[in-house]
Amino acid sequence: MGIKRQFHDESGSRIADNMRFRDEIDGHTDRAAAIIATVALDGMLSVMLEQFFVGDSLAKDFLSPEQPIGTFSAKIKLSYLVRLVNESVYKDLQLIRKIRNDFAHTLTLTGRSGKHEYLTFGSQSILDRCKLLTTPETHPPLDMQTIESNPALALSTRIPRLPPPTDPRERFIHTCETLIAVFLNAAVAFGNETPAIPRGSTITATFLDYTPPLDTQPSADPDQGVASDEQ
Repeated sequence: MGIKRQFHDESGSRIADNMRFRDEIDGHTDRAAAIIATVALDGMLSVMLEQFFVGDSLAKDFLSPEQPIGTFSAKIKLSYLVRLVNESVYKDLQLIRKIRNDFAHTLTLTGRSGKHEYLTFGSQSILDRCKLLTTPETHPPLDMQTIESNPALALSTRIPRLPPPTDPRERFIHTCETLIAVFLNAAVAFGNETPAIPRGSTITATFLDYTPPLDTQPSADPDQGVASDEQ
């Protein structure tokens, strides 16, 4: 019998911690929210890759921070190269990484008044990157109020959804939250004795099945005009 790639206790604990990040974010500054959400996303990306690889213990070591592919940047590229994520999700992950790095490494900016201002989601550079995120348009938030009033809608092919968020902080957090759910579903599927996702199929094609209107599918290159950093 082959190796059954199932969640071990430590992975289960990490998943529970990552899924609580919304509670951690509420009431925190923009800087803390960006870093917490990205840590949760990075952690779930690692869990998915561990389940995708053969042998959990070796995969965990292979993805540890001191290894060449242990950085968030390397894991994003690896996920794209092995076709776990499609191009639009790859670009969103790169945008999230760059936004996280901005908050982690830049304390203040010089505002229009010439005074130093703390970096926030309202800062122009962060705002511009959040506008480039495509997940809010390709997978808008669920209309939970409508679904709770009619639970059968949750099983419908036309699940009620809200308009894509326009607030930059909410666009960022919604993108992280959505991709965490996608990576979790993929990790569970890969953890089965017989993987539920065919090799060569992107997980986003499997779990992001919402088809948005044609006029709400922005396309942009997150690397355009942005200096490269590998974290």
